[in-house]
Amino acid sequence: MLLEVRDLAVSISIRGVWHQAIEDISFSVQPSETLGIVGESGSGKSLTALSLLKLLPKANSRVDSGEVKIEGIDVLSLSSAQLKSIRGKLMSIVFQDSASSLNPVLSVGSQLVEALTLHTWMRFQDAKKRCIEMMNEVGISSPTIRFDQYPHELSGGMKQRIALAMALLSGPNLLIADEPTTALDVTIQAQILSLLKSLKAKNNMAMILISHDLGLIFDHVDQVLVMYGGQIVEKGSVSDISLNPCHPYTMALKEIIHLPTHESQLKRLKTIQGNVPSIEDFKPWCRFVDRCSIATSECKKEMPPLRAISENHMVRCIHA
Repeated sequence: MLLEVRDLAVSISIRGVWHQAIEDISFSVQPSETLGIVGESGSGKSLTALSLLKLLPKANSRVDSGEVKIEGIDVLSLSSAQLKSIRGKLMSIVFQDSASSLNPVLSVGSQLVEALTLHTWMRFQDAKKRCIEMMNEVGISSPTIRFDQYPHELSGGMKQRIALAMALLSGPNLLIADEPTTALDVTIQAQILSLLKSLKAKNNMAMILISHDLGLIFDHVDQVLVMYGGQIVEKGSVSDISLNPCHPYTMALKEIIHLPTHESQLKRLKTIQGNVPSIEDFKPWCRFVDRCSIATSECKKEMPPLRAISENHMVRCIHA
């Protein structure tokens, strides 16, 4: 097992009051496997990703319970100094906003070199050569010129490639891609996703792909976690979730996948009515109940457990 997460629960402080933001999060990732985490904004996807690398701000967040193990190492018990050997080396992350993840006052090259030398003892010239090779590998044109440029001189797609190069420099065993195509146009999105797929295969690397687009997830992963209201509401293989979705939320996400066919252009786009609840409004029963088309009074009696309906397929719904 490469990554194992058990019973993870995290709270966030809002105006001095602690609210549980994610709870009962358990999953695993095998070597070379791709896990997809899908859900609307506010479902807890990015919070889960940040928890895996212990990147949550200490001022207003805390881990209440659970464990995160990468190659048997308990990440949550490590000190800040010990975490440096984990981040980037065993597990790395590409953030959804590449512009804010790069320092605007440092050249691209200096940031790449710093990311590399955190884990290896290399002379500057050797490190520069390796960084330029990686820039070329992620499809950056004229890498020797880009090396000395600053983030503001690059396009959004180029910045995302720089962020990807930075995450891959130390050869991580697991890459977390947190909505890596946000704010990019459709053509660049397709290029980035194709690049991720080829780099994963070339480096024999596992990946966690986070997205709000279930169609995208179906095309690129092996296993799927569907999150809503800070919980896993359904999980299983991509075939289980795509062919036999059992939670009403997963069904709704599947229905709003837009396929660019002639018939679809003549139909009104489907939506899910309502919004994901704020963590301040979480109730002790099913969190999808107010948006669910099959909800009954039973759904407001207690929180449904995440239960198995087949060997590897689990659902949090009393009607499943």
